[in-house]
Amino acid sequence: MYKIRDWEKYYETSETRKWKTLKWLPLPVKLDGRNYRRMMKLKRKKGAAVYGCWCSLLAVATKGVPRGSFQDSTGNAFTLDDMELMTEMPQSLIRETLSIVSKPPYLWVESVGAEESPASTEECSVRIEQNRIEQNGTANAEEPPPHFTCKFFSVTEAEHERYTTAYLFSDIDRAYEKMVAWLYANPKKSHKKDWPRFVNNWLKSDDDDAEMEAKNRKAKDRGTVREERKFNDAPCIVCGQPIGLDTCVVVMKADKNEHGYPIQIDMGVSHSTEDCYNKPPKFTKTGAAIDGGS
Repeated sequence: MYKIRDWEKYYETSETRKWKTLKWLPLPVKLDGRNYRRMMKLKRKKGAAVYGCWCSLLAVATKGVPRGSFQDSTGNAFTLDDMELMTEMPQSLIRETLSIVSKPPYLWVESVGAEESPASTEECSVRIEQNRIEQNGTANAEEPPPHFTCKFFSVTEAEHERYTTAYLFSDIDRAYEKMVAWLYANPKKSHKKDWPRFVNNWLKSDDDDAEMEAKNRKAKDRGTVREERKFNDAPCIVCGQPIGLDTCVVVMKADKNEHGYPIQIDMGVSHSTEDCYNKPPKFTKTGAAIDGGS
């Protein structure tokens, strides 16, 4: 049989103790408590529903004998059917609420006695719910430690492996530290509803920047700018051989127009292989490429 923990301390006053039947319930209104805030942050936005069901269960406990317990004057525990009839709450929500408030960090409900009751037979009690989970093999299963954890989010080994496979140019572990530093610097933006999406978007942006930086570093030679294109049959501006259908790069040279404004002149294309890509084209004084590139 189960009852509300510390009922006399939180839900009774000197006036209510004089009454045989309660018409109203003194309910704590400490909305800044840690457990209340944890409940409001439950997944799938179910915190409000669970808290509303909990308030209804407190009203049910006022009908218990003694007050604060889930049993009638004959000693029979309230079943889920009884609670659903009294509160008009669905049994699934009542079961889930009892399961949540009986576990740490809440512990708002406690067990009294070791005998089975009709309520536990109907899976109203948390003990039966825990037994059901244990039979499914998930109750005492030890979860592996996360690969990275902080105040705001955590990343499991499986998630980290997916990120490492998807984003080859990014330093994943260093990116986690950048996220934490940014969240501390922007506390107003640190209340995310979907942390995996935040982490994935950050890593994608970081990977794109790292990939672009790698390409720019590779193309850094004598002030030329290279842009990848495909299916170009022009001759290579470095080796003079035809490009064919291979991937090629367009070589641009910085120059100035007749008014002195900077412009870029398309000088030709070169192979994207290491032999031609890393060799800058040789230009004549007029700006045209030398045949053969050597």
